[in-house]
Amino acid sequence: MTKEDLEALAVRIHALPSEKQDVVAELLDWLERGDSEIYVLTDEERTGVRRGLDDAANGRFATKEKMAELFGRARTSGG
Repeated sequence: MTKEDLEALAVRIHALPSEKQDVVAELLDWLERGDSEIYVLTDEERTGVRRGLDDAANGRFATKEKMAELFGRARTSGG
């Protein structure tokens, strides 16, 4: 990355709302610490995430009854 590229990024960061600037700062701290490598989703995982985001964006949520049923099944199957 060139000096000009970095300066352009700084301008973009300054234009962000403060809460997003905080996220950028946290990300930079995380990268500098080298806590872990970035996890790369599989195609199947990416599809599932997109499906979940689409469901949430369109107001499709599991009912309390459905969640209780799912958790009950998991408990009885040892999962």
